[in-house]
Amino acid sequence: MHCRRLKRQWIPNLSCGRRVVPRMFLVHRTETLELEIIGSCQCRNKIGMSLTVRKLCQEDYLDWHKLWEGYLNFYGVTLSEEITRETWKRINDDSFEVHGLGAANEDDLIVGIVHYLYHPVTWSIAPRCYLEDLYVSEEARGRGAGQALVEAVYKAARERQADQVYWLTENENLQARKLYDRIGELTSFVKYKGQSE
Repeated sequence: MHCRRLKRQWIPNLSCGRRVVPRMFLVHRTETLELEIIGSCQCRNKIGMSLTVRKLCQEDYLDWHKLWEGYLNFYGVTLSEEITRETWKRINDDSFEVHGLGAANEDDLIVGIVHYLYHPVTWSIAPRCYLEDLYVSEEARGRGAGQALVEAVYKAARERQADQVYWLTENENLQARKLYDRIGELTSFVKYKGQSE
C-alpha cells in the first residue's frame, strides 16, 4: 500500500475550556457528532502546532514503532516483537478491521497515533467502534493532537454508521482524562477481565 496524502482541511475550535471530572470509561455516540473531518485534515490550535491527521502507511513504520513503544511503556506493558509486527501488519491490511491514524507535524513526523476497530454488538444492528490505543509523544501533548485523532475516529465511525465510539483509560491517566472529559461521556460501567484458558 502506498502512502497517499489527501487534501487538507482546516478544523476550527480544537481548543476549549477544560474541566476535571473522574472518568474511567467513555463513550461518544456518533449521531451527536458535529465536527466534520474529511480524509486527511490539518488543524492549528492556539499553541500554533500544525497537524495533519491521516491514515498510517508503510512509510510511517519507524515513527509509529517509536510511539507504540512509548505507549506500551506508559502502561508498563511488554509485548513480543511478533505481536508488534502483526499489529503493524493488520493496520496496513484492509482485510482486517484494525485501523490506524497518525497525527503528523509540520515536518511530516508522526507525533500521535490512534488504533480503532469495529465489532458487532447485541444491543444494536449497527457496528460499534472501539478506540483501542491513543498515544501522543510527550513533546506534542497539550497541543491538539489527541483531540484531532479522536475526532478523526468519530468521523470514520460515523461514515461506517457505527452506533457509538468507546474507549477505556486508567483512573490515574489524568492528563488524557482532561481531554476525554471534554469530548466523551462518562458511563457507569467498570471493566473486569478474566483468563481465557
